[in-house]
Amino acid sequence: MTDGKWAPKGNRVVRLNNLFAKNIIAVSEAVKMDLANIGINKDRIVTIYNSISADYLIKESPRLCTMIQDFKKNFDTTIGIAGTIEARKGLLECIQALSIVKEKKLKRVGLIVAGEAKEPSQKAYYTKLIETISKTKLNDHVLFLGQIKEVKTFFQEIDIFIHFPASPDPLPTVVLEAIVLDCAVIVSENGGNPEIVQYGRWGNTVPAKDVEQLANTILNPTLLSLSKEEYRYFTDYFSHQKKELAHVNLYDNIVNN
Repeated sequence: MTDGKWAPKGNRVVRLNNLFAKNIIAVSEAVKMDLANIGINKDRIVTIYNSISADYLIKESPRLCTMIQDFKKNFDTTIGIAGTIEARKGLLECIQALSIVKEKKLKRVGLIVAGEAKEPSQKAYYTKLIETISKTKLNDHVLFLGQIKEVKTFFQEIDIFIHFPASPDPLPTVVLEAIVLDCAVIVSENGGNPEIVQYGRWGNTVPAKDVEQLANTILNPTLLSLSKEEYRYFTDYFSHQKKELAHVNLYDNIVNN
C-alpha cells in the first residue's frame, strides 16, 4: 500500500481474486478501505490483525546495550527509528523534527537509527540524510547502528520509538514490537498506525508529514507508558490466540456456508 493506493499490478491481482474468493483478509481497516476503493465488495473483506508476543522477542546484546547507553548519557531523551533506510520511512522528516527540537533548547534529544541502506536509491537517500545532519549540526545527536537483530535491547534502551512514514504502512510490525516491549511510541496518522495505538489510547499520534507537530510531540508526549491494565488490553487485542481464532472462525464459515 503506497499513498493510499495499490500498485496497478496489485490492483489486477486483487480484482482477479475478487472474482473467485469468497473472502479477502485485510490486516487493517485502512487496507480494507483501500480494497473497497478499488472495487472490492467490502462485505467480502474481513479484517484480521497481525499478532505479537514479547515471548518471541528475547534476543538481547550486552554490546549493543553498552553502545546505546554510552550515547544516551549525553541526552535527556533518546528517540529511536528502525527499518530500512529509505524515503518512504520518513527518516528525513524525523531528522528535521530533531533539528527543531534542538533549536527550541528545551531538552537535549538524541536519535538512534537501527537499519541500513542496501539498494542504490537507499544509499543515495542515506547520503542526503548525512548531508542534512551535517548542515543542521546534528552530527553528535544521531547514532546509526546499522541492521540489528537484538530488538529487545533496542526498544528497552530508547525512551520513545517513532514510526513516521509519509506513505501509509498497512500494519507495521515494528510498532507492535515497540509497544509489547513497553516502549513509548509516536506514529503518523496514516495506514494502520492509528489502529495499532487505538487512536491515541496506546501511543502518541501526529499528522503525517507534520514535522513541527512531531517535534512538539517529542518534547511533550501525551503518553509515555501503559498502565498494567492497558498493557493487558493491548496484548489481548493483538494476541496470537485472537488472530488464530479469527482465522478458524472465518474458515469454518466458508466451509459451512
